[in-house]
Amino acid sequence: MLSHSINFNGYIYTLSKEPEESNDIFLKRLWYISKKNPKTVEELNKDINLSLIWRNTKFYDCTYNQEILDKL
Repeated sequence: MLSHSINFNGYIYTLSKEPEESNDIFLKRLWYISKKNPKTVEELNKDINLSLIWRNTKFYDCTYNQEILDKL
């Protein structure tokens, strides 16, 4: 799976999978983004970046500054 789309709340979100991601984690990250409900390209790009941080903390035990974590 290289990319996948989800239709959520009237928006279609399409995301490309990172090379190191499992399909399961990729789909969870796509749902994370969809539930943020970005409505503009800028919001989508911000949520994609935040989804990588979310993934890293949830699945890879990475830590970040609390200021960054508060944005999740």
